Amino acid sequence: DPRELARTYLAAANAALLGSWLGPGQQAVPDPGAAAALYVQAAELLTYEVAGPDAAASTESIHEARGALGKALEAVPDYAPALEALNELDDTTGNVGDALNRIRAQAAAASGDSKRALLERAIRIARSHGELEVVLQLETELVELAPSDLVLRWRLEATLAQLGRDDERAQLLAELAMLESDAMRRGTALLAAARLRERGGAVEQTTELYQI
Repeated sequence: DPRELARTYLAAANAALLGSWLGPGQQAVPDPGAAAALYVQAAELLTYEVAGPDAAASTESIHEARGALGKALEAVPDYAPALEALNELDDTTGNVGDALNRIRAQAAAASGDSKRALLERAIRIARSHGELEVVLQLETELVELAPSDLVLRWRLEATLAQLGRDDERAQLLAELAMLESDAMRRGTALLAAARLRERGGAVEQTTELYQI
């Protein structure tokens, strides 16, 4: 029974926090790392085995899972598996804002590849819930983090297109045309930028782009 197994994990986690008795006259030695890991295992069982695929409808199990993850973070602050499990839980139950705020906080304290991975995680969650304005903000941060990665700029351009932000898109395409070393992609960027400027009535800028 998954619920009974989850309760066993919770009991074991509580015991690990209290510590092992080493004999008469000896103080118990707590093991917060083991406790945190057991709390996360219990939370995952409660979320995916007890609550099942319709997690949002299984209020009691989800509440227990959140409680277990909270205890994991009390045992080991900033425990990565617990933070990720909370992100997954919020994603599953539609608490997008909570998940994104948590990941943003993690990203603010990270750097390099770790920060990039967290921003990518946030983008996936935001996009899967249709939060395109948030996706745009996060993709802009990602471009600032890795300005030489043109793939990220093309992704940002696609999001601007989805949002109908033609002026910003035209500006980005013009920048891409200057940065691209691939002739075909450079031509694509120039033509798309020129058409957007033309559609917006910017005749002089359109002419300049066609002459490049």
